[in-house]
Amino acid sequence: MSAPKASVVIGPIWRTRVHRFATHEEFLQLNQSYFSRRWGYMSAVIDVMRNMEFDSCLELGTNGFRLVEDSDTMDLKQYEGLTYLHDAREPFPIGDKEYDLFVALQVWEHLHGCQQDAFAEVIRVSRKAILSFPYLWHCPSSPHHHGLTHQMFREWTLGVPPVKRFLVLHRHVLPAYLPDFIMRHRSARAVYVFDFDLTAGASSRT
Repeated sequence: MSAPKASVVIGPIWRTRVHRFATHEEFLQLNQSYFSRRWGYMSAVIDVMRNMEFDSCLELGTNGFRLVEDSDTMDLKQYEGLTYLHDAREPFPIGDKEYDLFVALQVWEHLHGCQQDAFAEVIRVSRKAILSFPYLWHCPSSPHHHGLTHQMFREWTLGVPPVKRFLVLHRHVLPAYLPDFIMRHRSARAVYVFDFDLTAGASSRT
């Protein structure tokens, strides 16, 4: 299979609403240390997606492991089946509202000052989105992961209100807000779910 070229658009294929999601068994077959201890928040996001209506899906930064088997993918590095070899800090090579769902887990903290621009692109190309972030991690040696809060996530997502928000600690789904002394020094992820059609409709009525 030939490698995709940078920013080459291989258009999305329209699909039915019946999707096959990644399983724990498939996850356990991964040998990369990168995926260690990630199934908890991945499975929580899959549970959210099972209750969402969408045909087309774009996943960013999957490192080769899709949550939705028939999703398109975008990443900085090449792997088999990649749809867009592209830096998400640059404008996406995708048409307006081309995807029903956009998913990016543990990616936004790596966009280095381009988070707001990238989120504006997410709004442009998709109707719904799911993002996850490291929440209140204590890791001073890794500044892009250290001490991130809901306030920071609101800024990165341009103040767009999520329709659902929760924390995942290991395999436990928790309320979005818990006292800092409980969460600090833990490996919690904050998950934000957006429906841009709903928020646009709400804005037009105000």
